Amino acid sequence: GADIYVSIHLNSLDEDSDATRGAETLYSNLRNKESSVLAQYVIDELTKVIGTRNRGIKERDGLVVLNSNELPACLVECGFMSSATERANLFNAEYQKKIAEGIANGIEKFLPVE
Repeated sequence: GADIYVSIHLNSLDEDSDATRGAETLYSNLRNKESSVLAQYVIDELTKVIGTRNRGIKERDGLVVLNSNELPACLVECGFMSSATERANLFNAEYQKKIAEGIANGIEKFLPVE
């Protein structure tokens, strides 16, 4: 009975570095052409609320998590665990609430109001 599928993740690189930071969303339009629209709304609203770099949306057709159903789907990378600055934020309860708020705002923009 779901209308969309959103998978929430944290990014990481092999080495600790503050040089690479920010949030991004991944999508695949193979099963649902609206997935890119959902991904765009979510990343725009998320980065607005948490104030991090918007790394944009990236098409990833080979990810099973994005192609496992017919629903509009996106995978949200909320930040980089390999960045000490972002890692500290990601462990902060208030920042986590902001992440949830940003993702929810993007979902609300995507879903039709009934």
